Amino acid sequence: MYRKITKDPANAFTLVFCVIISLFLVSGVIDYFWGFGYIFYELKAVLTHAMEQDDSWWPMYEAAQARRVYTDRGIYDLIFFEKGIKFQYPPVSLLPYMILIKFGFDFEAIVKISYTISFLAVFGIAFCGYRIVINILGIYGNEKLLPARKKLGIFVVTFLSVFTFHPIVIAQYLGQLQVLIDFLVSLTFLAWLVDRRHFAGMFLAAAALLKPQLILLLLWGIIRKEKAFTIGMLIVFVPAGIVSLAVFGFQEHLDYLRVLSHISLHGEAFWPNQSVNGLLSRLITDADLADFDPYSYSEYNPYVYFSTLASTILLVLFGLFYNKPKIPGSSLSGNNTLNSALDLATMVLLSIMASPTVWTHHYGVAWPIFLMAIMVAIILLQKERTGYAMACFALLCISYILVSNYFSFLDKEAYYDSPVNLVLSYFFYGGIFLLIALLLLRHALANRADDGS
Repeated sequence: MYRKITKDPANAFTLVFCVIISLFLVSGVIDYFWGFGYIFYELKAVLTHAMEQDDSWWPMYEAAQARRVYTDRGIYDLIFFEKGIKFQYPPVSLLPYMILIKFGFDFEAIVKISYTISFLAVFGIAFCGYRIVINILGIYGNEKLLPARKKLGIFVVTFLSVFTFHPIVIAQYLGQLQVLIDFLVSLTFLAWLVDRRHFAGMFLAAAALLKPQLILLLLWGIIRKEKAFTIGMLIVFVPAGIVSLAVFGFQEHLDYLRVLSHISLHGEAFWPNQSVNGLLSRLITDADLADFDPYSYSEYNPYVYFSTLASTILLVLFGLFYNKPKIPGSSLSGNNTLNSALDLATMVLLSIMASPTVWTHHYGVAWPIFLMAIMVAIILLQKERTGYAMACFALLCISYILVSNYFSFLDKEAYYDSPVNLVLSYFFYGGIFLLIALLLLRHALANRADDGS
């Protein structure tokens, strides 16, 4: 019975995610009785639309108000450097809030609107994930021959997995703009898989207007000669850039570069910063890693800064210039869509992880990548149990468990001292495992192309 179920990739995918969701429930029960009870509390707050936090909405509102009231002051000079409010988004991100304020909406109304849009985006992420899996099955077979009950099973587990994926849940709970970024990234992968690369570029460019690290994907598109994708990004970037310069002026954009430089110099030691910077700050400095300071960053440390800078450069260069494997005599056309999608996924993940501050909720972009990679790994395993495929599948499962869960039993004083606090960087380790798995998958697909399969 088990072998019969796992021989079908759709059934195997559903089974894998049933196990993953079950592990989340076990973790939640343990946390409820012996931990802080945060896991189920945050999930309940999200599902009931409690709107308890305003992690992104408040700084954005303050910045938009500053632009309206203090017309002779720079937004970042006043809000970020003088008041210490951590408004870290590009100037163009303020336009929707400025319009809402212009129409008379107060802070409470704007927060409700923002939360509602973000909440709807979570469902959009779930639907994109479902379509990503279905389209991958379609690439290897005929989607129309897939029975409705199997599609329903995939839909149910993808829907449930969104609400058991900690980075997405915590982003929605905190009132984070990151949920919209996750949605746009999910749309990017879906558009890519259905060969609508103009739209993929447009969606990712829209995400980059909110998270500037993703601008690196424009360079990636140029280097990979992905003409349609690059044009799609420029279709968004050019008019958005013109509007932003017209509304905010050149100096405001220079000030934003100062903000990014300041964040890069200092970083964050608070343990949810799951980056090289966060890991090193906790390991070699005595900064407070247990509490978040909403008004300041860590002290400058040259060892942390230059190590972070070196890792950023290496990760970005690797993502830009490491292309899919070239095997003599191989014909990659059979797996070109999936291989290029995994290449894109590698660069998206690297552009996020290379940053000095990578909060746990920033790993929300990994969710559609996980779905895509796990589905491909399952199909490859069923076609041929190669070492690449088995290693990929194992790494993906370990990575997903690390990235998708909040382990409250580690968030205790006993684990705050160095070097024991290395265990707190488990999201970062999960991200590294995911990167390795993506590279192995790309090799496996290239090998199959070389075999003509």
